[in-house]
Amino acid sequence: PNIGLVKRALADPATAAFVKGIGVQWAGKGALHDIGRDFPAMAIWGTEQECGDGANDWRYARYAWDLIKRYMLAGASAYH
Repeated sequence: PNIGLVKRALADPATAAFVKGIGVQWAGKGALHDIGRDFPAMAIWGTEQECGDGANDWRYARYAWDLIKRYMLAGASAYH
């Protein structure tokens, strides 16, 4: 997600009261560090794996594992 959108949404008390977590699609992986830093009590979920290049080889397996680790190190509690 766009960290600015997350910050604006959660700055509104009426909205924030209903938000219990932040889902981060693969395209938002660049915002993971900021989300974890700025909202440490918020649940973070990885909601989508990258589609890949169709090779289905060990190189892509390592890349996918690195993505999962990136989410977990940023504070994600789930990766789907």
